[in-house]
Amino acid sequence: MTNYKQLLFSIKSRLSYSTLQNIVETLGGSGARGMEATIDKLENDFETEFDALFYNNLYNNYLEHVLCGDKYVFFYKLNAATFDYCYNFFKDFEIKSSVFSANFPFVLSEVEILQVPEDTIFISNIYEHENLLYLTINTIRSIEDKIELDRQSIQVSDSDNFTKFFGVKKLKKQFFDVIVLNKLHSTIEYRMDYLTGYQTGMWFQQIKKFFTNICPNNIEINTELNLFSILLKIYQDKSGQICELKFTTDDDIIKGLKSRLNREDIREDKYHLAGSVAVPQINPYRIGIMWDIDSYKTELLVPGTLKLLNSVSPMINEVIISRCRNITDYNFIINKIFSYLISHDIQK
Repeated sequence: MTNYKQLLFSIKSRLSYSTLQNIVETLGGSGARGMEATIDKLENDFETEFDALFYNNLYNNYLEHVLCGDKYVFFYKLNAATFDYCYNFFKDFEIKSSVFSANFPFVLSEVEILQVPEDTIFISNIYEHENLLYLTINTIRSIEDKIELDRQSIQVSDSDNFTKFFGVKKLKKQFFDVIVLNKLHSTIEYRMDYLTGYQTGMWFQQIKKFFTNICPNNIEINTELNLFSILLKIYQDKSGQICELKFTTDDDIIKGLKSRLNREDIREDKYHLAGSVAVPQINPYRIGIMWDIDSYKTELLVPGTLKLLNSVSPMINEVIISRCRNITDYNFIINKIFSYLISHDIQK
């Protein structure tokens, strides 16, 4: 498989059509209608006249998306001295050779994936960029995928009035989880590949254990960074568009709102505006916000539950960051999170 074919195969495996379309247009290219057609067009363009500059730019965008795509992120805090020691240790860390490191940042072929045991965890790449150290962790995991079945292959009577049939297929998939050491805040982020409906928690614990076991001098990373205070800060932030909101009122009323197709700010909804007059103070426990960056929407979701508000000492250290094209988009959201935290600390 030539490099451009590896790149296009990996893009098709990991990027959404809307993200790919935006990247291609930003690079001065043109896509087509749908993922398959766009990949076919790009492949044909490369075969007809290979454009090295376009390839390199597309490759760099894909690489950044591996580090900063849709991620379920867990935050931990270290004291400055311990963090610096840990940062310098991993900056010079020697990666063991593996099929993952040999192919990074590309996705393995289906044949190669089947040959890798599911319990295998490898660091495939270490990359430093602007006070951030990225450790890419590759694993193979089983997922279940719902697929539509050919009606002709199903033996049923026409009188049963079935129009569609679906099956659940077990697949092996390569995951690119990323551990990020943030020198500006002495924090460690576990950025887990995020798939809707996939249970991230179990694999997060395995990745965390793997990282802890290779940390120098038995350094323990157990101090969670509490993000509870950012829930209200996000609600008050007028720079973005609130697309999901679950909250309680002081009268113990529970409400949940979600913007249809993320087209409008929930705070501007007539129903919500009327309610906010009667009940000016709310207690959010789950909130999503979108920002328009160069005509492209990125999203931050704090996936809290009602239990959060019932706790004496509420704690949440996880968020879902999605729709990011590159490091710039991702850092915008990360910087927002820390600006919320700093603003809360100042107001204490």
